[in-house]
Amino acid sequence: MRTLLLYTLIILISLSCKKENPSFPDTGRKIVVNCLLSTDSLIGVNICGSLYIKDTSNFVKYNFIDNAKVEIFENENYLDSLIYIDLRWSPSLTNSYLIPNNYRSKTFFPSPGKQYQIRIKAPKKPDAIAITTIPNLVKIEKVDTTRIILTNVDYWQSKIKFACNIFFTDPAGEKNYYLFYVFNKDVLWSGTYIMDEGVTFLDPITEENLNSGSYTFGIAFSDKSINGKQHRISVTLDGKDIGFPMGDSSSLCLFCKETKESVVYFRLYSITEDYFRYIQTLNMFFKNYKNPLAEPVQVYSNITGGYGIFAGAAVSSDSIVFHLH
Repeated sequence: MRTLLLYTLIILISLSCKKENPSFPDTGRKIVVNCLLSTDSLIGVNICGSLYIKDTSNFVKYNFIDNAKVEIFENENYLDSLIYIDLRWSPSLTNSYLIPNNYRSKTFFPSPGKQYQIRIKAPKKPDAIAITTIPNLVKIEKVDTTRIILTNVDYWQSKIKFACNIFFTDPAGEKNYYLFYVFNKDVLWSGTYIMDEGVTFLDPITEENLNSGSYTFGIAFSDKSINGKQHRISVTLDGKDIGFPMGDSSSLCLFCKETKESVVYFRLYSITEDYFRYIQTLNMFFKNYKNPLAEPVQVYSNITGGYGIFAGAAVSSDSIVFHLH
């Protein structure tokens, strides 16, 4: 009897350890589009190919398509064909909200209130088509700034902070969606980049944060609580992260004859509902993707025949210039 029980236990253990090879249906490859047409930039779009779970690629994360035919139509009239730009070795391919455009126009900027259609053809893939309408512009009306001097701070902390209030008025009687973030331009290094480490957003109507690693560089929200009202976005900037002349290394500029300065830009994007939904579902995906037991999240897509997002934004910008002579 003992022998029988032992053999039975061995058989059960061996069956429970049997290796499973789950199969995933291969539905073919499609075009993937990532695009936010904004009125402050030439028309551009990021185009790559979808991947099957067993696919391999020299650049798997984006799998660029370099031989697509990309046409843009404005209010149903042909406008332009976009030109491919090789971005495989770009150092800026790190942010899923702001993937750089590898197909661009050399001439045309999108305009508020106009409809744009994109038509993409690529070998061995179904055609991809999408339509968006650029929202009307909502302007930043003013920026108020207060300089705050701190005492008793540790050596790695900044002694200077700037409390900034950015004002705009939401149009009444319509549904609006917004994206707001802060850019920095350092003239010494001739670079423009998103400020994340030194920015704190204090807006209670924030519905979605845009994160870069562990830092938040922007916010997204709707007008459901501010419809037709003036609104104030409150942001705090850390002096150390502004750059010359506010950073610790600003003393280097004392040996330079020319003026050194940093420019901080505040940009308010009036975005389409499609892009807002894309941000919402993308954030849900980021929250769940490292948890193998979490419910899968389907990121919002509005591309017919492919995957991704094709959306529009009207952009208002204001800035603060920090000088050192």
